[in-house]
Amino acid sequence: MKRGKGMKTKTGILWGLFATLLLLTARVDASTVSFVSNPTVTTGQTFTIDLIGTEFTDIVDGGGVNLFFDSSVLGVNSVTVDTSVWEWFDDPGAIDNTAGTISEIQFASFLGVTGDFAIATIEFSAIGAGISDLILTESILNPFASGGLPLDPSVTFLASSVTVTAVPLPAAFWLLLSGLGMLGTLRKYRLRNIRFNLGLIPRYLLRKLVGWAE
Repeated sequence: MKRGKGMKTKTGILWGLFATLLLLTARVDASTVSFVSNPTVTTGQTFTIDLIGTEFTDIVDGGGVNLFFDSSVLGVNSVTVDTSVWEWFDDPGAIDNTAGTISEIQFASFLGVTGDFAIATIEFSAIGAGISDLILTESILNPFASGGLPLDPSVTFLASSVTVTAVPLPAAFWLLLSGLGMLGTLRKYRLRNIRFNLGLIPRYLLRKLVGWAE
């Protein structure tokens, strides 16, 4: 019985070591594509976000991505592929601000890149208050590849988001409204005083005044 328990313990330890090795391997091969930040901006603001690749262990020949966003919150102005990295080929893709998509941002390097690298810079305009997710997917036409073959394991695409807040009204605006309200109150007060004072003038004087004015 003791021997059986010892075998079970050894087997459990071996399985534990195997699982640990699998986790370490997964971490090493966790090649990811993502945006560098999740910014908060105000309506009417124009801003850029960099798209990057991280922890690539293979030499990457090139690749491509698609982007999906909320078109009621954001609009895309331009896509600029980093040609200092992707010197052989670059395509900014097709922007559709009605559908909220950028299709087939593509890039390639004759020399190949590895590790962490820049991919592109995307310029947005904040057009409405709200939160827009930024969903990335891999290009079907030009997937990430090394030596002409798709990467194995495949690339992980991380989602980001942009928060757009309404522009707060400046303090001067509220002061202006307050001033206009005070002017309206003063005007009403003056009209009341004029009516009251006219009521105190005898009628024969009013007639004389009216006759003199004519």
